[in-house]
Amino acid sequence: MAASQPEVCRQRITDIPTLSVPHALVDLQVRALAIADGGTARLAGEPVSGAEWFDALRYLTAAARLVVHDDELAELPGFAADALAAVRTQRALSPRAVPGGPGAMPGTASEAAAALALTEPILNASDWGAGAHRLAPWARRLAAERQTRHSGRNPLRGIQHPAGLHRMMTAIVPHHYRIAGAVTMNHPSPGSSDIFRI
Repeated sequence: MAASQPEVCRQRITDIPTLSVPHALVDLQVRALAIADGGTARLAGEPVSGAEWFDALRYLTAAARLVVHDDELAELPGFAADALAAVRTQRALSPRAVPGGPGAMPGTASEAAAALALTEPILNASDWGAGAHRLAPWARRLAAERQTRHSGRNPLRGIQHPAGLHRMMTAIVPHHYRIAGAVTMNHPSPGSSDIFRI
């Protein structure tokens, strides 16, 4: 029996609609592609493997789907904001309705662009402290999400993340609070080392 011939894609590249994208977003996409191709990767100023960098991106993307605010989406190009907002809404209504679970990589180029833009300040922070400062609002919202919608269970459990990202999370949410799922807010004095504690 003769093997079937593969079908030829008849779509022409020139027929695919294009969108105007800010240069900064293009640079982020080029950097991510370079890391995927074996290029140098850094997480909060320190060298990591490409696998660790993408683990961090996957974890932060999952966090964004749960806790990103509309004012953060408003800073993105419209097509990217709309894509992530749609996924966020769908997951909030029915987490099982979106394939791949909470740790799934973006399903569309538009969602990927949104994820890169939102996570870039954390991934490319100058050091761990700067990364933790950027991550702190999301970590606090995740703690609240854990209590109000997930019965105290970590909604991102099971999603692998590198030691560097874990270090940032620990700086923001101490271990005993993460276990208990507490959302107790401290009121530290300006400049206090406890500024990220919840």
